Amino acid sequence: MKRLPILVLGALLLTALPAAAAPDCHRGDPATRDIVRCDEAAFEAARKRLDDTYAVFARRLDAYGAGLLGKAQEIWLQFRDANCEVAADPSRGGTAWAVQEVECRTAMTEARARDLAEQAKELGN
Repeated sequence: MKRLPILVLGALLLTALPAAAAPDCHRGDPATRDIVRCDEAAFEAARKRLDDTYAVFARRLDAYGAGLLGKAQEIWLQFRDANCEVAADPSRGGTAWAVQEVECRTAMTEARARDLAEQAKELGN
């Protein structure tokens, strides 16, 4: 049981890593498909950090609080996706659209993971 607080702390610390650790998908002169592939990998890493942080936070809440968190997360995911579609819309139909959309999703997901980690930390248990 003593290992649980260490695991929780470890998960929270991992989510606090700066986004700068993400690969530079634009280094050199890559083709758009290579940028998108790289950006998608960065998004998947951010999504995993968010999922892990969410799980840690939800375990720290009672059933009612966890239910509220779940509802908020569902709404946030819808907002993130819609917001990133809007952000990328000026490039609709062009090759930059996919790059802009996934980079937006990655940035918002990283920010959400940091936000949830901070909220979990404030619980102090």
